[in-house]
Amino acid sequence: MISSTEQQKHEIEKLGIRVIQFKLVIARLIKAYESMVSRLVKSINELDKDLSSFSKVYDSMPSKQKFKMVKKLNRCGFTEKDINLMIHYRRLCRDNC
Repeated sequence: MISSTEQQKHEIEKLGIRVIQFKLVIARLIKAYESMVSRLVKSINELDKDLSSFSKVYDSMPSKQKFKMVKKLNRCGFTEKDINLMIHYRRLCRDNC
């Protein structure tokens, strides 16, 4: 339940909307946001599964094919860090010595 003060009530009524209608719109927005977030989480989980299968296929490839694939990904605009994240789920280590 969304509660509002008298001042908020007057501001909402100045817009030409009843407080009940305003609360219904807010509730609908919250439901839409929740469904969007749940779909986003589902998409991220599917992407994670796809990337893990890509990593398995990549590991079984011969070196020549690996080089060609990385070269094509590099031409598409991916950096070396992006490619390492896709393949191995990790970034390159930095030596701060």
